[in-house]
Amino acid sequence: MNILKLALATLAPALLAVSFFVVQRRTRFQKLSDRAQQGIIGVVFGLAAIGATEFGVPLNMAVVNVRTAAPMTAGLLFGPWAGIIAGILGGVERWFSVYWGGGMYTRLACTLATILAGFFAAFMRKYIFDNQRISGKAGFVLGLTMEVFHMLLVFLTNMSDIHTAFEVVDACATVMIPLNAISVALALSVVSRLKGEKKKYRKEEQQITQIFRRGLMQCVILAFAGTCLFTIVFQAKISNERVINVLKTELEDVSDSLQKLSDTTYQLYVRWIADDLSKLESVDAAHLKMVADDYSVSEIMIVDADGRVIMDQSGVEKEIHIPKEYILSAEAGIKLWDYGTSVLDTKVSMKYGGVPLEEGRVLLVGFGEKFVSEEIQSRMESMAENRQVGQNGFVMICDESWKIISDNQGHTGESAYSLGLMDEFVQEKKLNYTKYDQTSVTTMYRILPTVAGNYIVIAVYPDREESFASSTAVTITAYMEIVVFTILFINVYFMTKHVVVDNIHKINNSLTKITGGDLEEKADVRDNIEFASLTDDINSTVSTLKTYIEEAKARIDQELELAREIQLSALPSVFPPYPNRTEFDIYALMDTAKEVGGDFYDFCLLGNDRLYFLIADVSGKGIPAAMFMMNAKSVIKGLAESGLEVHDIFHQANEKLYEGNDAGMFVTAWIGILDLHTGQLNFANAGHNPPLVRRAGGTFEYLRTKPNIVLGVVKNVGYKKEELKLAPGDEMFLYTDGVTEAPDKYNELFQEERLQNILNQSQNEGVEQRCKNLLGEIEQFSDGVEQFDDITMLTVKLNHLDF
Repeated sequence: MNILKLALATLAPALLAVSFFVVQRRTRFQKLSDRAQQGIIGVVFGLAAIGATEFGVPLNMAVVNVRTAAPMTAGLLFGPWAGIIAGILGGVERWFSVYWGGGMYTRLACTLATILAGFFAAFMRKYIFDNQRISGKAGFVLGLTMEVFHMLLVFLTNMSDIHTAFEVVDACATVMIPLNAISVALALSVVSRLKGEKKKYRKEEQQITQIFRRGLMQCVILAFAGTCLFTIVFQAKISNERVINVLKTELEDVSDSLQKLSDTTYQLYVRWIADDLSKLESVDAAHLKMVADDYSVSEIMIVDADGRVIMDQSGVEKEIHIPKEYILSAEAGIKLWDYGTSVLDTKVSMKYGGVPLEEGRVLLVGFGEKFVSEEIQSRMESMAENRQVGQNGFVMICDESWKIISDNQGHTGESAYSLGLMDEFVQEKKLNYTKYDQTSVTTMYRILPTVAGNYIVIAVYPDREESFASSTAVTITAYMEIVVFTILFINVYFMTKHVVVDNIHKINNSLTKITGGDLEEKADVRDNIEFASLTDDINSTVSTLKTYIEEAKARIDQELELAREIQLSALPSVFPPYPNRTEFDIYALMDTAKEVGGDFYDFCLLGNDRLYFLIADVSGKGIPAAMFMMNAKSVIKGLAESGLEVHDIFHQANEKLYEGNDAGMFVTAWIGILDLHTGQLNFANAGHNPPLVRRAGGTFEYLRTKPNIVLGVVKNVGYKKEELKLAPGDEMFLYTDGVTEAPDKYNELFQEERLQNILNQSQNEGVEQRCKNLLGEIEQFSDGVEQFDDITMLTVKLNHLDF
């Protein structure tokens, strides 16, 4: 009956898939929208997942089912939403099923696995298989991976009870993993055959995807097999070492405990004897003998500070000196010496304990062989009663005949041989694998030589404890590797398909347009170096063709480029221009538009104490504007170097530029001459944009004065000189209208207010960085929109006055 339930649950997704295939082909169901169809299919497959839960079959301590196959089949065959809906319905029902008999222990793991199965199938169909047919082999791998992840969730959600989690997984994994994988594979294979589909690829794509997928799958399988084998071997080695360490530690602990407990007993006896003697008014040999008899010790003696025995229990006068180490200081407390020769009788073995008395004397107590043997025997009989190795292991102590004298298993008095623990004597560090109480165990032995004879300590460790740890580690590692390698395969396959194949399609589409006569088409595939190189080669070829067709235009473009280079070369371009002059900082830049324009700037030192700087913009574009710009720059600089005032410079420059200006071109310009001794700035404005001034510690403000007429338009024009006092830390920013009139994609301009705000946001920057940052802000504002005017800026900062 149970086998029939599992068989029906396994076949259910395939039967439903066939049913919907028929319904879609032969009924009005196909006229519904795609989402409506997926919604209905998702609900039906969700009910199938619910049925799989309710028809689960008890197996050992778990209940096996074929639940995740339903949402996986729905998502892979009919669409992402079908899988997601089926997974959510099946998962929610599994969560609440505990109220009518569902398993509580795996509640969270099963719920999450069912929901995630739907999302996993949706992702695979949409992003990996592009809503195309999925083979039964792929379905098997995906179903297996999802169910393996289900088993991992059982571990992850029950980390506090890993033993039970492993038992649950161990009980159901061998059934649930293959059945869910077979169920998904069966459904996909059957529907594929009914449709009679053959996946269509272009020849190039088929070679790349299929060959690469096959090779990648082989690599993944080999890597998985290799890592699993390594894990098994390595884990076995670790387990063996762990057992050795556990047993060895327990044996050493028994030995150390015996020594510590015995020493504690001897110390107590010494303390008790010292206390009893201290209560007597006087102590003689008779007193020492009486106390020795009471405590059953062999010798009691009192030693002076020179090491001479001044009294013992025998009462016989003798001159005996004890070893120097027996003489204790007052702070020594109680000290024990190893078993050795007696001080009073060299034919007898003795263990001594000493305690300092008053006046530098020492009380020595000798424990004879009989006392020591009885003490060791007493300790041995109780040593193993409360000892445990691991969770269920134990310790046994045997005498020389392997008779058990101490354990916590109720075998005291029995022989270790009769329990099956001993086949032969095994030295320490060598494991002996045998059985105890019909359970496989591992044992290790140690001989403890004592005065009372040799004792044998047996440490027993149940194999099932170590096998559990090893099996759990191997199982989790194998499951994790299946999930990881599957994710790796999916990721690499995804990259191959969407990076390589899709890019080939893009290249082919561009080539189709180019061969159709569209020479403006540009191949643009630059996801990697190879396609970037191919793109460059294609575009280079097209560019060569266009060169032949547009040869005249190409020559003009070359001439314009040459003119632009000549124009730029005429401007100062080395910064800082005067490295040895610290009174001021100056920086300028010009970002030229595509067409040659007429912006320019200039600066130089007039003698040692005056700085001349200028910014200007010539009307018009092209070669005429560039030539007019070169002439204007040369004229104005020559007049400035002659020592004229700024208004006279503009007056004479206007006259010279006016002469022969048949094209009616003009120049807007702003000139300034700064006295580096006094900070006095004389300036004039010939129709140019107002500059911005920032006082030290302040903000940038526009320097608005009434502008004079532009240069080169009207003859005999007077220009007004303006004055401004600059102090150390003051700064001026000059620009052309290419800055404030830079457009964005909505044809909005950069404008003066934005310029002022950006400058004030970067007050602590140097002159060079300020200009470069502003250029970056303009580029970000334009967002790729082609500029039609040069962007030129110049900034001057007075650092200190030159006295």
